[in-house]
Amino acid sequence: MFPIRKVRVASDVVPARVITFASLLGFFSVTVLICGQLAAIEVVTIYSVASLLHLPRLLVMVLAVLVGIPTLWLCWKVAWLAFEAETAPENN
Repeated sequence: MFPIRKVRVASDVVPARVITFASLLGFFSVTVLICGQLAAIEVVTIYSVASLLHLPRLLVMVLAVLVGIPTLWLCWKVAWLAFEAETAPENN
């Protein structure tokens, strides 16, 4: 699934990433938890701004895109950092 590189440290070969079921479950759990909270904040932000300013549907869609793109980028970064942290050999 994921390539495992070998790193030579003091004549011992250790894997660069530890990919087990538990580490992938931890990665998935952290990603779902944090991205779920980010999505809730996104929805509340769009709803509150649209309600406060009485925006028409087209502007609500534009606002959703403007808020959604950075949220998707943040979810990608959270997933990347969670994978790096959960599969690091120092943590296992």
